[in-house]
Amino acid sequence: MKRTPSLIVFASLVLALGLVSCDAMFENNLFAGMTHKELTADSIQGQTPSQLKETLDSEVYMDQLAEDEELKEEVLDQLEGEYTSNPDTAEGQTAAILAADISIQTVPAAAQFAASVVGIISEVETLGDSPENLAETLQGVLPLGIQEALNSGQSEPPAEFVEMIEAFLRANTAYIALGGAGEVMTYLADVSPEEKTEIALNAVICGAIGLITTTSGNTANDLWAAMLDPANAGSHIIISDFSSEFDSAGDGYIGNLITAAGLTF
Repeated sequence: MKRTPSLIVFASLVLALGLVSCDAMFENNLFAGMTHKELTADSIQGQTPSQLKETLDSEVYMDQLAEDEELKEEVLDQLEGEYTSNPDTAEGQTAAILAADISIQTVPAAAQFAASVVGIISEVETLGDSPENLAETLQGVLPLGIQEALNSGQSEPPAEFVEMIEAFLRANTAYIALGGAGEVMTYLADVSPEEKTEIALNAVICGAIGLITTTSGNTANDLWAAMLDPANAGSHIIISDFSSEFDSAGDGYIGNLITAAGLTF
Protein backbone atom coordinates (compact mmCIF):
# COMPACT_ATOMS: atom_id res chain seq x y z
CA MET A 1 0.00 0.00 0.00
CA LYS A 2 2.85 2.37 0.72
CA ARG A 3 3.86 2.27 -2.97
CA THR A 4 0.46 3.51 -4.23
CA PRO A 5 1.25 7.26 -4.17
CA SER A 6 4.40 6.72 -6.21
CA LEU A 7 2.49 4.68 -8.75
CA ILE A 8 -0.16 7.39 -8.99
CA VAL A 9 2.48 10.06 -9.59
CA PHE A 10 4.11 7.89 -12.28
CA ALA A 11 0.74 7.21 -13.95
CA SER A 12 -0.06 10.93 -13.89
CA LEU A 13 3.25 11.72 -15.55
CA VAL A 14 2.55 9.19 -18.29
CA LEU A 15 -0.91 10.68 -18.89
CA ALA A 16 0.52 14.20 -18.88
CA LEU A 17 2.91 13.23 -21.66
CA GLY A 18 -0.17 12.26 -23.63
CA LEU A 19 0.56 12.04 -27.31
CA VAL A 20 4.35 11.83 -26.97
CA SER A 21 5.35 8.28 -27.90
CA CYS A 22 7.97 6.41 -25.90
CA ASP A 23 10.05 5.76 -29.01
CA ALA A 24 10.15 9.41 -30.00
CA MET A 25 10.90 10.46 -26.46
CA PHE A 26 13.99 8.32 -26.16
CA GLU A 27 15.19 8.64 -29.76
CA ASN A 28 15.26 12.42 -29.45
CA ASN A 29 16.87 12.40 -26.00
CA LEU A 30 14.08 14.61 -24.68
CA PHE A 31 15.18 14.42 -21.07
CA ALA A 32 18.87 14.42 -21.95
CA GLY A 33 18.45 17.82 -23.55
CA MET A 34 17.00 19.17 -20.32
CA THR A 35 19.99 18.12 -18.23
CA HIS A 36 22.96 18.30 -20.63
CA LYS A 37 24.24 21.39 -22.37
CA GLU A 38 25.51 20.78 -25.88
CA LEU A 39 29.18 19.85 -25.95
CA THR A 40 31.22 22.12 -28.22
CA ALA A 41 34.86 22.69 -29.07
CA ASP A 42 34.71 25.99 -27.19
CA SER A 43 33.21 24.38 -24.09
CA ILE A 44 36.10 21.92 -23.73
CA GLN A 45 38.88 24.44 -24.29
CA GLY A 46 40.89 25.06 -21.15
CA GLN A 47 39.50 22.05 -19.29
CA THR A 48 42.06 19.85 -17.58
CA PRO A 49 41.93 16.11 -18.35
CA SER A 50 40.30 15.55 -14.94
CA GLN A 51 37.63 18.12 -15.74
CA LEU A 52 37.11 16.59 -19.18
CA LYS A 53 36.77 13.15 -17.62
CA GLU A 54 34.05 14.47 -15.32
CA THR A 55 32.34 16.27 -18.20
CA LEU A 56 32.39 13.19 -20.42
CA ASP A 57 31.19 10.82 -17.70
CA SER A 58 27.85 10.71 -19.48
CA GLU A 59 26.45 8.41 -22.12
CA VAL A 60 24.83 11.45 -23.75
CA TYR A 61 28.17 13.16 -24.33
CA MET A 62 29.92 9.97 -25.42
CA ASP A 63 27.12 9.44 -27.95
CA GLN A 64 27.62 12.99 -29.16
CA LEU A 65 31.34 12.37 -29.68
CA ALA A 66 30.55 9.18 -31.58
CA GLU A 67 28.30 11.14 -33.93
CA ASP A 68 30.50 14.24 -34.27
CA GLU A 69 33.87 13.17 -35.66
CA GLU A 70 35.25 16.72 -35.76
CA LEU A 71 34.45 17.32 -32.09
CA LYS A 72 35.84 13.91 -31.16
CA GLU A 73 39.11 14.81 -32.87
CA GLU A 74 39.22 18.10 -30.95
CA VAL A 75 38.90 16.24 -27.66
CA LEU A 76 41.41 13.53 -28.57
CA ASP A 77 43.96 16.05 -29.84
CA GLN A 78 43.65 18.02 -26.62
CA LEU A 79 44.15 14.89 -24.52
CA GLU A 80 47.04 13.67 -26.69
CA GLY A 81 48.84 16.96 -26.18
CA GLU A 82 48.62 16.44 -22.42
CA TYR A 83 49.67 12.79 -22.18
CA THR A 84 52.46 13.31 -24.70
CA SER A 85 53.91 16.30 -22.87
CA ASN A 86 53.31 15.16 -19.28
CA PRO A 87 52.98 11.36 -19.26
CA ASP A 88 54.27 10.88 -15.72
CA THR A 89 51.79 13.21 -14.00
CA ALA A 90 48.29 12.62 -12.66
CA GLU A 91 46.77 14.78 -15.40
CA GLY A 92 48.87 13.13 -18.09
CA GLN A 93 47.73 9.68 -16.95
CA THR A 94 44.12 10.83 -16.80
CA ALA A 95 44.43 12.18 -20.34
CA ALA A 96 45.80 8.87 -21.63
CA ILE A 97 43.10 6.84 -19.87
CA LEU A 98 40.32 9.08 -21.18
CA ALA A 99 41.73 9.19 -24.72
CA ALA A 100 41.90 5.40 -24.90
CA ASP A 101 38.39 5.06 -23.52
CA ILE A 102 36.96 7.54 -26.02
CA SER A 103 38.79 5.86 -28.90
CA ILE A 104 37.24 2.49 -28.06
CA GLN A 105 33.81 3.37 -26.70
CA THR A 106 32.80 5.72 -29.53
CA VAL A 107 33.30 2.98 -32.13
CA PRO A 108 30.55 0.35 -31.62
CA ALA A 109 32.52 -2.52 -33.19
CA ALA A 110 35.56 -1.76 -31.03
CA ALA A 111 33.49 -1.58 -27.84
CA GLN A 112 31.74 -4.86 -28.69
CA PHE A 113 34.99 -6.60 -29.64
CA ALA A 114 36.71 -5.45 -26.44
CA ALA A 115 33.84 -6.86 -24.37
CA SER A 116 33.87 -10.17 -26.26
CA VAL A 117 37.61 -10.81 -26.16
CA VAL A 118 37.80 -10.66 -22.35
CA GLY A 119 36.87 -14.36 -22.22
CA ILE A 120 40.05 -15.34 -24.09
CA ILE A 121 42.33 -12.66 -22.68
CA SER A 122 44.53 -15.13 -20.80
CA GLU A 123 45.36 -16.85 -24.10
CA VAL A 124 46.47 -13.74 -25.96
CA GLU A 125 50.08 -13.73 -24.74
CA THR A 126 50.65 -17.27 -26.01
CA LEU A 127 49.47 -16.33 -29.49
CA GLY A 128 52.32 -13.92 -30.13
CA ASP A 129 54.52 -16.44 -31.88
CA SER A 130 51.77 -17.80 -34.09
CA PRO A 131 50.05 -15.53 -36.61
CA GLU A 132 47.88 -18.48 -37.61
CA ASN A 133 46.56 -18.98 -34.07
CA LEU A 134 46.02 -15.26 -33.62
CA ALA A 135 44.02 -15.02 -36.85
CA GLU A 136 41.86 -18.01 -35.92
CA THR A 137 41.25 -16.72 -32.40
CA LEU A 138 40.25 -13.25 -33.54
CA GLN A 139 37.78 -14.82 -35.98
CA GLY A 140 35.78 -16.18 -33.07
CA VAL A 141 35.21 -12.87 -31.31
CA LEU A 142 34.42 -10.53 -34.19
CA PRO A 143 31.17 -8.53 -33.99
CA LEU A 144 28.36 -10.26 -35.90
CA GLY A 145 28.23 -7.98 -38.94
CA ILE A 146 31.99 -8.18 -39.44
CA GLN A 147 31.92 -11.95 -38.89
CA GLU A 148 29.30 -12.32 -41.62
CA ALA A 149 31.45 -10.33 -44.06
CA LEU A 150 34.42 -12.55 -43.25
CA ASN A 151 32.40 -15.76 -43.62
CA SER A 152 31.16 -14.59 -47.01
CA GLY A 153 34.76 -14.37 -48.22
CA GLN A 154 34.58 -10.62 -48.79
CA SER A 155 38.05 -9.67 -50.03
CA GLU A 156 38.11 -6.12 -48.67
CA PRO A 157 37.55 -5.43 -44.98
CA PRO A 158 34.24 -3.68 -44.22
CA ALA A 159 34.33 -0.11 -42.98
CA GLU A 160 33.31 -1.22 -39.49
CA PHE A 161 36.39 -3.44 -39.25
CA VAL A 162 38.71 -0.69 -40.47
CA GLU A 163 37.22 1.76 -37.94
CA MET A 164 37.61 -0.84 -35.18
CA ILE A 165 41.29 -1.43 -35.94
CA GLU A 166 41.96 2.32 -36.16
CA ALA A 167 40.27 2.78 -32.78
CA PHE A 168 42.49 0.13 -31.17
CA LEU A 169 45.64 1.59 -32.73
CA ARG A 170 44.81 5.05 -31.44
CA ALA A 171 43.99 3.71 -27.99
CA ASN A 172 47.25 1.78 -28.01
CA THR A 173 49.20 5.02 -28.43
CA ALA A 174 47.59 6.30 -25.24
CA TYR A 175 48.29 3.05 -23.37
CA ILE A 176 51.96 3.18 -24.38
CA ALA A 177 52.20 6.64 -22.82
CA LEU A 178 50.31 5.49 -19.73
CA GLY A 179 52.23 2.27 -19.07
CA GLY A 180 55.62 3.33 -20.34
CA ALA A 181 56.20 6.58 -18.47
CA GLY A 182 58.53 4.96 -15.94
CA GLU A 183 60.45 1.75 -15.44
CA VAL A 184 57.75 0.59 -13.02
CA MET A 185 54.20 1.83 -13.54
CA THR A 186 52.57 3.68 -10.62
CA TYR A 187 49.14 5.22 -10.87
CA LEU A 188 49.15 8.91 -9.96
CA ALA A 189 45.67 9.49 -11.41
CA ASP A 190 42.57 8.75 -9.34
CA VAL A 191 41.67 5.32 -10.71
CA SER A 192 39.54 2.65 -9.03
CA PRO A 193 40.65 -1.02 -8.89
CA GLU A 194 37.89 -1.87 -11.38
CA GLU A 195 39.12 0.80 -13.78
CA LYS A 196 42.71 -0.46 -13.49
CA THR A 197 41.52 -3.94 -14.48
CA GLU A 198 39.56 -2.62 -17.46
CA ILE A 199 42.55 -0.53 -18.57
CA ALA A 200 44.89 -3.54 -18.37
CA LEU A 201 42.54 -5.80 -20.33
CA ASN A 202 41.93 -3.18 -23.02
CA ALA A 203 45.68 -2.56 -23.24
CA VAL A 204 46.22 -6.27 -23.95
CA ILE A 205 43.71 -6.11 -26.81
CA CYS A 206 45.12 -2.88 -28.23
CA GLY A 207 48.67 -4.16 -27.84
CA ALA A 208 47.83 -7.34 -29.70
CA ILE A 209 46.73 -5.19 -32.64
CA GLY A 210 49.37 -2.49 -32.27
CA LEU A 211 52.33 -4.85 -32.19
CA ILE A 212 51.42 -6.53 -35.47
CA THR A 213 53.83 -5.89 -38.32
CA THR A 214 52.10 -6.19 -41.68
CA THR A 215 53.43 -6.87 -45.14
CA SER A 216 51.73 -3.88 -46.74
CA GLY A 217 51.86 -1.50 -43.80
CA ASN A 218 48.07 -1.47 -43.56
CA THR A 219 47.08 -3.30 -40.37
CA ALA A 220 43.36 -3.57 -41.15
CA ASN A 221 43.85 -4.92 -44.67
CA ASP A 222 46.57 -7.42 -43.77
CA LEU A 223 44.82 -8.66 -40.63
CA TRP A 224 41.68 -9.17 -42.69
CA ALA A 225 43.64 -11.16 -45.28
CA ALA A 226 45.15 -13.26 -42.48
CA MET A 227 41.72 -14.08 -41.07
CA LEU A 228 40.42 -14.99 -44.52
CA ASP A 229 43.21 -17.54 -44.82
CA PRO A 230 44.52 -18.41 -41.32
CA ALA A 231 46.73 -21.22 -42.61
CA ASN A 232 48.80 -18.60 -44.45
CA ALA A 233 48.43 -15.79 -41.93
CA GLY A 234 52.20 -15.57 -41.58
CA SER A 235 52.46 -14.21 -45.10
CA HIS A 236 50.35 -11.22 -44.07
CA ILE A 237 51.18 -10.48 -40.45
CA ILE A 238 54.19 -10.82 -38.15
CA ILE A 239 53.87 -10.23 -34.41
CA SER A 240 57.14 -8.78 -33.15
CA ASP A 241 58.27 -8.25 -29.55
CA PHE A 242 54.81 -9.26 -28.35
CA SER A 243 55.62 -11.49 -25.40
CA SER A 244 58.22 -9.07 -24.02
CA GLU A 245 55.53 -6.48 -23.47
CA PHE A 246 53.79 -8.88 -21.07
CA ASP A 247 56.81 -9.47 -18.87
CA SER A 248 57.16 -8.14 -15.33
CA ALA A 249 56.71 -4.45 -14.54
CA GLY A 250 59.37 -2.29 -16.11
CA ASP A 251 59.87 -4.60 -19.09
CA GLY A 252 56.90 -3.47 -21.18
CA TYR A 253 53.97 -1.07 -21.10
CA ILE A 254 51.38 -3.86 -21.11
CA GLY A 255 53.19 -5.68 -18.33
CA ASN A 256 53.27 -2.44 -16.34
CA LEU A 257 49.52 -1.97 -16.67
CA ILE A 258 48.83 -5.61 -15.84
CA THR A 259 51.02 -5.41 -12.73
CA ALA A 260 49.50 -2.06 -11.67
CA ALA A 261 46.07 -3.71 -11.80
CA GLY A 262 47.24 -6.60 -9.64
CA LEU A 263 46.65 -9.10 -12.45
CA THR A 264 48.76 -12.00 -13.67
CA PHE A 265 48.67 -13.99 -16.92
